Amino acid sequence: DGKYVPKPPYVPTPEEVQAAKLAVVDAEYAGKLEENKSAIIVAATVDQDAEYADELRAERQTLQAEYIEKRSEIG
Repeated sequence: DGKYVPKPPYVPTPEEVQAAKLAVVDAEYAGKLEENKSAIIVAATVDQDAEYADELRAERQTLQAEYIEKRSEIG
């Protein structure tokens, strides 16, 4: 009949929505964990500050636990 029928907007599947949310969490924590790792290396090797390096290691464990928890909440 020649009438223009616009294509309906794309609706992502639940799996695609979940994958997108996981990607955001992965990117967020990859940056945080990399920054923490660099700080540990500097504290332990450059500054020779074992106490501060241990504090940073404990912070890393907390970050890793948060990361695992956020991922489990999504998927």
